[in-house]
Amino acid sequence: MTVPTSTIWDRDSHTAAKHQILDRYLAAWFPIMLHSAHWRSATYFDGFAGPGEYSQGEDGSPLIALRRLLDDPVLVATRRPVRFVFIEENRQRVEHLRQRIERRYPALQRPSHVSVDVCCGTCEATAIPALNSARAWTQPVFANLDPFGPNVPLELVRRLGRNPGSEVLVTFPSDWFRRFAGGRHLRDGDAMFGNLAWREVQNQPDPKSKERFLVEEYEGILQSAGFPLPSAFKLVDEGGRSFWLVHGTRHRLGLEKMKDAMWDADPISGFGFRDPRDPDQATLFQSSDWSPDIESLIVILEHQLRDVGGSTTVQELRDFALYRTVYRVPHANQAIRVMLDHRAVYREPVAGRIEASTRLSLARTRV
Repeated sequence: MTVPTSTIWDRDSHTAAKHQILDRYLAAWFPIMLHSAHWRSATYFDGFAGPGEYSQGEDGSPLIALRRLLDDPVLVATRRPVRFVFIEENRQRVEHLRQRIERRYPALQRPSHVSVDVCCGTCEATAIPALNSARAWTQPVFANLDPFGPNVPLELVRRLGRNPGSEVLVTFPSDWFRRFAGGRHLRDGDAMFGNLAWREVQNQPDPKSKERFLVEEYEGILQSAGFPLPSAFKLVDEGGRSFWLVHGTRHRLGLEKMKDAMWDADPISGFGFRDPRDPDQATLFQSSDWSPDIESLIVILEHQLRDVGGSTTVQELRDFALYRTVYRVPHANQAIRVMLDHRAVYREPVAGRIEASTRLSLARTRV
């Protein structure tokens, strides 16, 4: 989208889709953090917070996060300290955000264990000092990093990667990197990736290959920063307009809950998923009911079986679907049942319940 210059602006369908996913993920993240025996507190961080609302009154991401905690009496009753840290560069938007928060959740009525800091400055210069001041480190931080361009500070990502229990959700501007890989904005890309390897995108043969290359490079950056379980989600609308969300976590449960949030989001303007492993395949949802295209997953799992020599366990196929595709474990279970019913695979043992250790072998007659 065009970078807005006004204090508030219209919310586009891309932003609406991102906000639904964020809302659903926080609905799982806050309870997990605040009921955990391991953690004492949690922080929600928004590095590009904006004004807190859009022109038609829709909530921005800071209000979505506050609502998820403060409108839930069960979570508030835990009395676990929760910090909200919002960074915004534009002074008018900072003031608008402060006013919006005060109207919805007046400071004098907020629980004493909930703190809200709204800071004016760039994410690059302000984020780490603001998190220092909030005493956020050593406890989980969920960082929503949603800039208009390639402005996610790598130093911040690395610092979060070293912090126990932290996660990042990055809006990834693959189109920007494709367009400017050979232009005057190279330094912006160098700063976000932390190296020059991403520039090889200009040598990729076509736009889809360029996009796949960039996303895999950035997933590698997240892994090296301390998020061993990165996942990339491309959301595409019926007109072909798309955007990427890249999630970084070190916990299987975090990955599972993010996928739940993705698949539980209502279809907005026809948005659906596209699997980053195969940019040429169809969008992975059926628009009538937002259900997954299991046939596409079956094809992917059959390819994986061939790649591993024709035989593997149910658990290994579940893990492959979770870690390497946009699908969830329940989708993998459904695909495996269909494959067995159609005799595309055989199982050992042949009787009894299907267990994680059940071995599946690709039928020899399948091509």
